[in-house]
Amino acid sequence: MADNIQHWTEPRWVALYTNPRAEKKVAEAFSKMGIENYLPLQRRLHKWSDRSKWVEVPLFPSYIFVKIVSNQVVATRNVNGVVCMVTFGPTRTIAFTPDKEIETLRIILKEEMDLVVHDLAQLRKGVKAKVLDGPLKGKEGIIVGDVKNGEFVVKVEALSAAVSVNVPVDMLQFVEEEDSKPKGIWNKK
Repeated sequence: MADNIQHWTEPRWVALYTNPRAEKKVAEAFSKMGIENYLPLQRRLHKWSDRSKWVEVPLFPSYIFVKIVSNQVVATRNVNGVVCMVTFGPTRTIAFTPDKEIETLRIILKEEMDLVVHDLAQLRKGVKAKVLDGPLKGKEGIIVGDVKNGEFVVKVEALSAAVSVNVPVDMLQFVEEEDSKPKGIWNKK
């Protein structure tokens, strides 16, 4: 990105990718530096074999938002735990987040609604999905249709038959297939 440095003088929200489970430490480091940051956290009930406890976990694991001007880019990259700034395209253009999206996240999280984050790139035609609620809760199938009025078409196979049903996107969860995981020398089958 050294060849394509963007310049802006008004503070803008950018997303940073962090090391796993480093989001809170990174947020604390930015606060100490006086850099406005936002780590969307949601309360979740974690259950262990001997107890249950409410904990705050990142809504978007390994991501944090910072509001900076262009001359603060280098400083944000040098914070311990920051991997990179979120960019897109071959020119690695910085992916700015509009103020209204940050404000919407703050409102939603303030209400402590039960949220499920969907990666829309994962919920697409041809991928395996699991139904999260309703009469088909827990059933897995293949998404056979594209987005249509906020719904996906899912094929659920059972008893050597296939049934296609419309399932709202908020009821679906991407299921990673075992064969699609990269295999290294430590996790060969």
